[in-house]
Amino acid sequence: MYSKFDHFIEFELTLKEAPLELIEKSYIKMIQFFSKKEKEVMEDDVFKSIIDLAGSLIM
Repeated sequence: MYSKFDHFIEFELTLKEAPLELIEKSYIKMIQFFSKKEKEVMEDDVFKSIIDLAGSLIM
């Protein structure tokens, strides 16, 4: 299969913040369906954990 290709294009994310922004937007969209009490718990603890974990995997 490789013999059919003359050139390859390397893909690399140029902005390391872009995946974190996508995660944040998805999270905000998701918590719209939660109750006020659930949002308070999620916003304080879970969101920070998600961003910290994602940041350590991306960077």
